[in-house]
Amino acid sequence: PFEIEDPEKEFQNILKESLETIPGIAKVEVSGVKKITHNEITLNNQIVVDVLKDALPSVDAAISIEIIAHPSDVLTLKEFENLWMPLTMKRESVSYIEKDSIEQGGLLVVTNLGTVDAQLDTTLKNLEKSILEHQSSIIIE
Repeated sequence: PFEIEDPEKEFQNILKESLETIPGIAKVEVSGVKKITHNEITLNNQIVVDVLKDALPSVDAAISIEIIAHPSDVLTLKEFENLWMPLTMKRESVSYIEKDSIEQGGLLVVTNLGTVDAQLDTTLKNLEKSILEHQSSIIIE
């Protein structure tokens, strides 16, 4: 019969090897999320409305708002203003800037208080960073 001399040490070695693969797994997971999100954006152009609605509470005290988004998303945001504009009633001004470099489904909200980066790549980079930080918080004794 096969017997392990030091089961605790063997377990620690296996755990360490597993943790070393997490960065690669994180990249694969984030890549998968990105593909799914891109597919969803092509099927449902209104996602940008939800992204904006999620971003607006972060700039609740802002006086003016500038929304920078992909040109097709700006059209969608204008078309569905009734869904998000009530969240901006305290503002003196809300304006749009079309920018091809902003990926569809994401946007920037620029205010007198600062900027909210709600772009897809930024969100995914933050997700990956969070996974990696969580991985590094696991302590092997």
